[in-house]
Amino acid sequence: MTKKNEFHINREKLEKNSLKLLILFGVILLFFHFLERYPVDIENLKVVIGVPENYFKSLTPDTQKITLPVRKIGNQAPNKSDVFVFDFENDDFEKLEKFLISFPDSKVFFLGKPPSIDTKKFIETLDKNRIIIGIVEFDDSTGFMNWVAQKRERKDLVFRVHRIKDKEFESLNLDLKMTLNRWKRAVLERSIDLLFVTLPPESFNITYPEYIKLVKNEIQKYIGTELHLTHYNGLRISLYIAIICGFLLFLSYSPLFTLIYILVLLVNISTNSNFAFLASYVGILGPVALFAVVNRKINEPFKKLFYYAFFAILTGYIVNSLLSETVFLNQVLLFRGVKLSLITLPGLVFLKEILNPENQIIKSKINSLDIFVAIVVGVGALYYILRSGNTPLALNFERKFRDLLENIFFTRPRFKELIGYPFLLIHAFNYQKFLKRYSFFVPVLGSIGIVSTVNTFCHIRAPLFLSSLRSLLGILFGYLFGLIFYHLMKKFLTKRKRVRSKFSPRKVVYH
Repeated sequence: MTKKNEFHINREKLEKNSLKLLILFGVILLFFHFLERYPVDIENLKVVIGVPENYFKSLTPDTQKITLPVRKIGNQAPNKSDVFVFDFENDDFEKLEKFLISFPDSKVFFLGKPPSIDTKKFIETLDKNRIIIGIVEFDDSTGFMNWVAQKRERKDLVFRVHRIKDKEFESLNLDLKMTLNRWKRAVLERSIDLLFVTLPPESFNITYPEYIKLVKNEIQKYIGTELHLTHYNGLRISLYIAIICGFLLFLSYSPLFTLIYILVLLVNISTNSNFAFLASYVGILGPVALFAVVNRKINEPFKKLFYYAFFAILTGYIVNSLLSETVFLNQVLLFRGVKLSLITLPGLVFLKEILNPENQIIKSKINSLDIFVAIVVGVGALYYILRSGNTPLALNFERKFRDLLENIFFTRPRFKELIGYPFLLIHAFNYQKFLKRYSFFVPVLGSIGIVSTVNTFCHIRAPLFLSSLRSLLGILFGYLFGLIFYHLMKKFLTKRKRVRSKFSPRKVVYH
């Protein structure tokens, strides 16, 4: 036996044993990380409803007990529970500086486009006076305040705020039901700490107190009376198991990728930093590894379907474990590489399939149908990329359908999974032949389901139990839709074949 053959045999044996250990440690990680995150997530789901101070008195005494007046910056000494709002565009910044120095430990959130200020002095003032800053989602101030929070020494003194701007009701065509769903989604999917609820539009035909009651009813279980700061106090046992799982995942795939994994891990440890780089590495290339490992090592279709889903969830748990600490839970630091993680595997699978010498499109001339399919795929790919990450872009019918799914299932399965997993089932059973020259799209679309599942767990602020439920729903319904789609196509093609056979000219044989 040659040394080359011995190398391949030893490598295959190593990969096989690594895969077995990965399954074992993977089950342990799923169990321990879920147990560690659950109590933290339940605590971090607490939310306060903030109302403008001048409208607070219009609420009933019962409603006042579960809401918090949001005050403007002034000279009056704040109470311990008070929350203040400062508008960069309309309020006096010098007045803010005096307030921060006079009243340390205050809670202030910021709106509007920041002016040209001495940022170093501003950050020093915040730190010296232990000011708890609020960062408002999707606001002109968001990027600046995120940057400020990253530069502070006390990165834990942060709370997250959600509000709906007046212009959003019109631009997003929000009705009352969609608005209430949005408030609820902010709490459940992103564990928002404060909902700043301003006046509803006149088109809702309800008073402000009625509006507040409706919001309260949507999030009744999660309402707190004092502002709660998101934090993580887990034992982090799952962190070490996750590092082992990441190593075994790449070891079962490629020595080169394993070496890079070790180098990234050593960089994280030597710089005494968090595991953001390692998490990005696993989040981007982990799906590539698991897709290749399942295709290479597992032959039975049903086992393939199980391990596609199992390893996708496991890879998501690895990333989630690596990033489960306060600076990520309060979004001061973010998972880097969201778009890259969503396009790397589908892109590589597409290149592999399109460059396959057996690909019928490569072997034949391009026709008008090919051009049409290419345009459709291009538009779909563009929309897929634009919808990735934290962009609020979504079509109106998509938002309404999303709300419907949330009302039925508590949380909605992601559309990417409902598209990806049906094609993954078709790929596992090698049913793509019915698509003929376009069959190479099947594994590409199927891989989208895998990266979507992994990406779900990269949203660290979302409660882990909710992300897990969401992924399981996406996988189960995706596979179900795959079965239905295949049988409908099979029935259609069989019927079409019979019709063609019936009307096709028959050969006449003369004797």
